[in-house]
Amino acid sequence: MIKWIGVGFILFSCGGIGFEMKNKLEKRIEALRTIKRIIFMLRGEIKYGNAPLGEAFASIGNRMESPYREFLMETAKEMEHLNGTTFQGIWKQMKENYLKGLPLLKKDWDHLLDFGDHLGYLDKEMQLNTIELYLEQLEEEILSAQGNLKKNGKLYQSLGIMGGILITILII
Repeated sequence: MIKWIGVGFILFSCGGIGFEMKNKLEKRIEALRTIKRIIFMLRGEIKYGNAPLGEAFASIGNRMESPYREFLMETAKEMEHLNGTTFQGIWKQMKENYLKGLPLLKKDWDHLLDFGDHLGYLDKEMQLNTIELYLEQLEEEILSAQGNLKKNGKLYQSLGIMGGILITILII
């Protein structure tokens, strides 16, 4: 009886690992889509509202959910204080403080940091061009992640379940 309970736990936990791997892929896509939405709103604030970056971040932050709200609002506050830190420094610090828990890959973080490096010191037209470039990068990453989810999502689930079955057979 205890052996069968152990078998059930093994199957359940191995299957759960596979489902969690698929869930991580889905959460990455969701995070990338949210960042894309923020960048779209930023483009609109700059292009049509002629808002400076600080005001644009505060306006967008009021419409977002956590942790993006805190990231945008604190970035806007830090930009107001201007205590000798560059925009790039503020961007990096706020990213570390508020977005660290997002399920992004290293290349996603690198692109986000590059975006912040090129955004803060340019004129309006160059900022809009930087935003357009980053939106294109985000779209490519989202499409790539969706393809990866289609290709590997079921694979992770199946491998988790099959791995549990294999371990169960080896134990019995």
